[in-house]
Amino acid sequence: MKVYLKQIDNFSLAAKGESNHLIAIDERVEDGGNGSATGPMELLLISVASCSAMDVISILKKRRVEELKLEIEVEAKRREEYPRIFTDIHLKYIVTGKDIREKDVARAIQLSEDKYCSAIAMVKNSAKMSSEYVLKNR
Repeated sequence: MKVYLKQIDNFSLAAKGESNHLIAIDERVEDGGNGSATGPMELLLISVASCSAMDVISILKKRRVEELKLEIEVEAKRREEYPRIFTDIHLKYIVTGKDIREKDVARAIQLSEDKYCSAIAMVKNSAKMSSEYVLKNR
Protein backbone atom coordinates (compact mmCIF):
# COMPACT_ATOMS: atom_id res chain seq x y z
CA MET A 1 0.00 0.00 0.00
CA LYS A 2 1.28 3.46 -0.89
CA VAL A 3 0.14 7.02 -0.28
CA TYR A 4 1.30 10.35 -1.67
CA LEU A 5 1.16 13.63 0.23
CA LYS A 6 1.88 17.18 -0.95
CA GLN A 7 2.03 20.47 0.93
CA ILE A 8 -0.40 23.00 -0.56
CA ASP A 9 0.04 26.00 1.76
CA ASN A 10 1.32 26.35 5.33
CA PHE A 11 -0.10 23.24 7.07
CA SER A 12 -2.64 22.56 4.31
CA LEU A 13 -1.90 19.22 2.69
CA ALA A 14 -3.39 17.02 0.00
CA ALA A 15 -2.98 13.27 0.08
CA LYS A 16 -4.13 10.32 -1.97
CA GLY A 17 -3.71 6.61 -1.77
CA GLU A 18 -3.65 3.94 -4.43
CA SER A 19 -7.41 4.39 -4.84
CA ASN A 20 -6.59 7.86 -6.23
CA HIS A 21 -9.09 9.71 -3.99
CA LEU A 22 -7.88 13.06 -2.68
CA ILE A 23 -8.04 13.93 1.00
CA ALA A 24 -7.52 17.45 2.30
CA ILE A 25 -5.68 17.78 5.62
CA ASP A 26 -4.97 20.87 7.69
CA GLU A 27 -4.21 21.93 11.24
CA ARG A 28 -6.58 23.92 13.43
CA VAL A 29 -6.15 27.71 13.42
CA GLU A 30 -5.14 27.68 17.10
CA ASP A 31 -2.35 25.24 16.18
CA GLY A 32 -1.01 27.36 13.32
CA GLY A 33 -3.01 25.99 10.42
CA ASN A 34 -5.76 27.48 8.29
CA GLY A 35 -8.48 25.22 9.69
CA SER A 36 -9.51 24.36 6.14
CA ALA A 37 -9.70 20.58 6.49
CA THR A 38 -9.68 17.64 8.87
CA GLY A 39 -6.59 17.30 11.05
CA PRO A 40 -4.31 14.27 11.14
CA MET A 41 -5.44 13.04 14.56
CA GLU A 42 -9.09 13.45 13.56
CA LEU A 43 -8.31 11.34 10.51
CA LEU A 44 -6.89 8.66 12.76
CA LEU A 45 -10.15 8.53 14.73
CA ILE A 46 -12.12 8.52 11.48
CA SER A 47 -9.99 5.55 10.38
CA VAL A 48 -10.75 3.69 13.61
CA ALA A 49 -14.49 4.33 13.27
CA SER A 50 -14.69 3.54 9.56
CA CYS A 51 -12.59 0.38 9.88
CA SER A 52 -14.85 -0.94 12.61
CA ALA A 53 -17.96 0.17 10.71
CA MET A 54 -16.93 -1.87 7.66
CA ASP A 55 -16.59 -4.96 9.87
CA VAL A 56 -19.85 -4.45 11.74
CA ILE A 57 -21.82 -3.77 8.55
CA SER A 58 -20.36 -6.84 6.86
CA ILE A 59 -21.09 -9.12 9.81
CA LEU A 60 -24.64 -7.83 10.29
CA LYS A 61 -25.38 -8.19 6.58
CA LYS A 62 -24.30 -11.83 6.86
CA ARG A 63 -26.78 -12.10 9.75
CA ARG A 64 -29.39 -10.82 7.29
CA VAL A 65 -30.20 -7.62 9.17
CA GLU A 66 -32.58 -5.68 6.93
CA GLU A 67 -32.67 -1.89 6.51
CA LEU A 68 -29.33 -1.62 8.34
CA LYS A 69 -28.05 1.84 9.23
CA LEU A 70 -24.95 2.41 11.34
CA GLU A 71 -23.58 5.50 13.02
CA ILE A 72 -20.51 5.67 15.24
CA GLU A 73 -19.67 8.51 17.58
CA VAL A 74 -16.07 8.61 18.80
CA GLU A 75 -14.71 10.48 21.80
CA ALA A 76 -11.02 10.47 22.56
CA LYS A 77 -8.57 11.97 25.02
CA ARG A 78 -4.95 12.79 24.31
CA ARG A 79 -2.10 13.22 26.73
CA GLU A 80 -0.66 16.70 27.20
CA GLU A 81 3.01 15.83 26.62
CA TYR A 82 4.51 15.04 23.23
CA PRO A 83 3.91 12.92 21.38
CA ARG A 84 0.26 13.72 22.13
CA ILE A 85 -1.03 10.20 21.59
CA PHE A 86 -4.55 9.10 22.37
CA THR A 87 -4.91 7.69 25.87
CA ASP A 88 -8.63 6.85 25.74
CA ILE A 89 -10.90 6.14 22.78
CA HIS A 90 -14.60 5.43 23.22
CA LEU A 91 -16.84 4.28 20.37
CA LYS A 92 -20.62 4.55 20.56
CA TYR A 93 -22.30 2.41 17.91
CA ILE A 94 -25.85 3.40 16.98
CA VAL A 95 -27.33 0.53 15.03
CA THR A 96 -30.72 0.63 13.32
CA GLY A 97 -32.28 -2.31 11.54
CA LYS A 98 -35.44 -4.27 11.04
CA ASP A 99 -35.89 -6.95 13.71
CA ILE A 100 -32.28 -6.54 14.78
CA ARG A 101 -31.07 -8.86 17.54
CA GLU A 102 -28.94 -7.50 20.35
CA LYS A 103 -26.72 -10.59 20.46
CA ASP A 104 -25.87 -10.16 16.75
CA VAL A 105 -24.87 -6.51 17.28
CA ALA A 106 -22.81 -7.31 20.37
CA ARG A 107 -21.01 -10.13 18.56
CA ALA A 108 -20.32 -8.03 15.45
CA ILE A 109 -18.79 -5.26 17.53
CA GLN A 110 -16.75 -7.70 19.61
CA LEU A 111 -15.38 -9.41 16.49
CA SER A 112 -14.49 -6.06 14.93
CA GLU A 113 -12.75 -4.72 18.02
CA ASP A 114 -10.93 -7.93 18.99
CA LYS A 115 -10.21 -9.65 15.68
CA TYR A 116 -10.82 -7.82 12.41
CA CYS A 117 -10.27 -4.05 12.69
CA SER A 118 -6.65 -3.27 11.85
CA ALA A 119 -6.98 0.38 12.88
CA ILE A 120 -8.16 -0.57 16.37
CA ALA A 121 -5.34 -3.11 16.62
CA MET A 122 -2.88 -0.31 15.82
CA VAL A 123 -4.10 2.12 18.50
CA LYS A 124 -5.14 -0.17 21.32
CA ASN A 125 -1.54 -0.63 22.44
CA SER A 126 -1.39 3.04 23.44
CA ALA A 127 -5.03 3.90 24.13
CA LYS A 128 -7.61 2.39 26.44
CA MET A 129 -10.44 1.31 24.13
CA SER A 130 -14.06 1.19 25.26
CA SER A 131 -17.39 0.98 23.48
CA GLU A 132 -21.12 0.85 23.87
CA TYR A 133 -24.02 0.36 21.50
CA VAL A 134 -27.58 1.55 21.10
CA LEU A 135 -30.12 -0.48 19.14
CA LYS A 136 -32.98 1.05 17.22
CA ASN A 137 -35.46 -1.33 15.63
CA ARG A 138 -37.38 -0.17 12.58
